[in-house]
Amino acid sequence: MKGKKLQEKNKINLQLKNKKIVQKLKEKGITLIALVITIIILLILAGVTLNMALSGEGLFSKAKLAVNKYDVASEQEVLQQIIIEYNMDNTIEKIGEKLSDKGSGTDDNWEVIQLNNSNKNYGTNYYYIEKGKEISNYGKTKYNWVINYETGEIINIEDYTKIDGTAGLAVPEDIVLNINPLNLGDETSWGERSNI
Repeated sequence: MKGKKLQEKNKINLQLKNKKIVQKLKEKGITLIALVITIIILLILAGVTLNMALSGEGLFSKAKLAVNKYDVASEQEVLQQIIIEYNMDNTIEKIGEKLSDKGSGTDDNWEVIQLNNSNKNYGTNYYYIEKGKEISNYGKTKYNWVINYETGEIINIEDYTKIDGTAGLAVPEDIVLNINPLNLGDETSWGERSNI
């Protein structure tokens, strides 16, 4: 009898232990609803993070802009150093293509850079440095520049037209002929007029 009671007591103790273990597992476990909510929150956070990183005002755009500004500043610093070296020792050769305004004594061969957004011209006393120009101790330029050795002015130019006045014709770069409208006074001077 004692053995039977002992077995029943052990069986009841085992069932109680199993119930406690199951209860603890239920308390420590995660429900399906909690798991779904957690996944949804993580997806929302991932979407917001990607939007911040990839949008027009995102991290990648800002990083690209910062690299661009650094490159411009680095190149500008090299050009400033060249201007300073030239002003200290005039025997150093100027870099860039010399520009000159029409009527500056070189009427037959003049060349200016005109900014398209402001129509500002750079001619006499300015030098044009085209993108890809090799500069010693620096390498090739990544941007187009107009510099003035006398004033130390350095301008990074992007949207511009190079106007060449060779042989009396003002011909912008990549344009075959730029006709002055004053020459269209009558229909016999330049052919038929057309309203465009």
